Amino acid sequence: LNGPEMDPGYWFASLRETVEFDRAISILGEAGHGVFVESSPHPVLTGAIGDAVQENADAVVVGTLRREDGGAERLLTSFAEAYVKGVGVDWAGILGGGSTTDLPTYAFQRRHYWPQAHAAVTGGQVTEGDADFWAAVEGGDLDELATALNVDGGSLAKVFPALTDYRKRSRVDATVADWRYRITWAPVAESETLLSGTWLVVGTGADAESVATVLAERGAEIVTAAGPEGIDPDVADGVAGVISMLALDEASHPAYAVVPAGLMATVELIQALGRANVGAPLWVLTRGAVGTGPGERVVSPTQAQVWGLGVTAALELAGRWGGLIDLPAVLDARTGARLATVLADGGEDQVALRSRGILGRRLERAGRPVVRAEWTPRGTALVTGGVSGVGAITARWVAERGAPRLVLTSRSGPAAAGVAALAASIAASGTAVEVISSDTGDRESTGALLAWIDATGAPLSSVLHAAGVTGGKPVEEVETADLAGLLSAKAGGAAVLDELTADRELDAFVLFSSGAGTWGSGGLSAYGAANAYLDALCDNRRARGVAATSVAWGLWAGIGMAASEGGDRLLDYGMDGIDAERGMRALGQVLDADEGAVAVAGFDWAQFVPTYTFRRPSPLLSAIPEVREILAAEAEAGAGVGTGGSELAERLSGLSVGDQRQMLTELVRGHAAAVLGHEAAGEVLPQRAFKDLGFDSVGAVELRNRLSAAAGIRLPSTMIFDYPNAAALADYIRGELVDAGQAADGADQGDVVLNDLDRLAAALESIEGGADVRQDITERMQTMLSRWLRGSTANDESAAGATGRQNVAGQLDEASADEVLDFINKELGGS
Repeated sequence: LNGPEMDPGYWFASLRETVEFDRAISILGEAGHGVFVESSPHPVLTGAIGDAVQENADAVVVGTLRREDGGAERLLTSFAEAYVKGVGVDWAGILGGGSTTDLPTYAFQRRHYWPQAHAAVTGGQVTEGDADFWAAVEGGDLDELATALNVDGGSLAKVFPALTDYRKRSRVDATVADWRYRITWAPVAESETLLSGTWLVVGTGADAESVATVLAERGAEIVTAAGPEGIDPDVADGVAGVISMLALDEASHPAYAVVPAGLMATVELIQALGRANVGAPLWVLTRGAVGTGPGERVVSPTQAQVWGLGVTAALELAGRWGGLIDLPAVLDARTGARLATVLADGGEDQVALRSRGILGRRLERAGRPVVRAEWTPRGTALVTGGVSGVGAITARWVAERGAPRLVLTSRSGPAAAGVAALAASIAASGTAVEVISSDTGDRESTGALLAWIDATGAPLSSVLHAAGVTGGKPVEEVETADLAGLLSAKAGGAAVLDELTADRELDAFVLFSSGAGTWGSGGLSAYGAANAYLDALCDNRRARGVAATSVAWGLWAGIGMAASEGGDRLLDYGMDGIDAERGMRALGQVLDADEGAVAVAGFDWAQFVPTYTFRRPSPLLSAIPEVREILAAEAEAGAGVGTGGSELAERLSGLSVGDQRQMLTELVRGHAAAVLGHEAAGEVLPQRAFKDLGFDSVGAVELRNRLSAAAGIRLPSTMIFDYPNAAALADYIRGELVDAGQAADGADQGDVVLNDLDRLAAALESIEGGADVRQDITERMQTMLSRWLRGSTANDESAAGATGRQNVAGQLDEASADEVLDFINKELGGS
């Protein structure tokens, strides 16, 4: 297109008609076009374009600018991306002069600089016949539709208005259909697996005693502690797992009434285990915190807060977190066996034990809702937190839905910024509006507010609870005051509103929850606890026969956390921002269908899944088709890529060990520098820890993907945690390319192990930690060496040799950290 074709009529048609982007790109590709440049402030279509032309291996797909990187340097980089893929670029024209110079003819080291484009998941296409049919419906032409269907127009007259209305609603609803999710529960296979080792049960009372008894019957050796303060580091050291019964305590914390004692005790237990260097997984038990299906009521929204905290703890403490287990009312022998199954297998980390079996928590697509009646408030609608952010957006939308009166509350009330303009815009729509200063979490203040609403106008008919405070800390830093601050307005306010409106027949009781309480988010454990309470309260209210809806929102565009400095980074983790128009459209669907707890979020699964599952797998996401496809593709790639055909492995085969290490270290440094945005590999020192260089989980995934492509092997997503710097990671890659290839060719396994020990020695030299870290490593290696030497005595060795090895083991058992590391350097090739 030259440009003039894109007049207002073009854009009007673009909004109303099927775009058919995939088909358009496919036709262009079939016509011989091989270069596609997306000119935009951030590449959002390159993945879809690449998917459409994937059969053409020579196709080039590049962007131009990127979010927060929209200057000349980024544009030149994009030109360079196209150039290295074979696209002609007029560099003199771009740069204002100069000439090109051929590369030197001598050999040089080849390195890859550009990441591979990731294909996006695209939907199906609309056939030409379907398009004609719906075009007739949308156009309101009854005769044309009758002709298309070859029927009499009179027979269509009665259904035609309904078809037209359905099509309009369908087109509108389709824009948010993929944003709708809900929690379900799937059966998990049972087994007769027995426990082994020592298990620490933390808690007091009959429940703790019952759990200890049933686990002992299933093979566990049990030690107990009354609470976090009673954990003996010597006893906890070496336990196979920790079982916490602390969350069952629903009493209020003595200093902060809004904080459940069991929730805070769970936080303190996590912190105490960290201080004691207990690496065993922590399993937190609740009772009645979740509902697993129709007819099962959430008995304890209070305990549900532990689930909201736990899903974030799983992301932050991947190696130390076991999971969440909800118990039935009675812990009998059968339930005890199921509990032992979950603990022993460890594959499910969010489960409910019920009479019908073990149930695993799943996030599933909710599908399109069935509209019962369009929701319209009859009387006064109360919107808490309604003067800013999502609350203000909701207030305007409720007015558009025909509410005769709106009452908006916040702690700042009429003094909040922008209130006058907000109130004026609502009043202009014909809705009476009042802005009140009120703390929703304060029972007396909220009670007075409801009484005032009833006395001054139309009685209260709808509650939309959007009040809340965002922010948080890692779970290991959370204090009681932090919990109180985050729970007060959101969870505390919901509890107060639930109590004070229990005897009212409301049109709606809407709770604005967050995905932080559903799937978790790093640093938001306390915030997640507050939001999990809302979802559980919704289920509890509906079981009681009163109105309730809870929407766990994903990331809003330009609001709340998305408006902060890290907002764009949150988008990079794989969540699309929810705009006001489509967010309210989704809310309207939920209320029109009278749904309970629903999640609304825009996931970019191709980006979200590798980041979310970076440090541990997630059964929670296993029911999403796109997630299964992504994980299956990763598994297939990992299983299908060998070392025999690796170009890099062939290049390494002719080099000395030292040259191999140098080449791979430079490879790692170069890609790490590119991911971090450095101009040269020299910015990444070989021995400097990745965590100190600024790598987060998104960067780690990108580095893994780049190095996997460069090496021709599938590298683990946790590699920068397992191999903390460029030198150590290069040694690991060398082992996968060279040593694994030698083993596959029948090389002596002892040589492979010795090479592994060389890499271990290199990694030990780069350790940056104090005495505690060195002692932990020493103890692990003492155990490993003792087992190896004890096992060696069973072989047909000479008695003298066996005795000598046993003497070494005995010396190592008594050695200090420095002595063991010195032994490794001298005896295992480290010096």
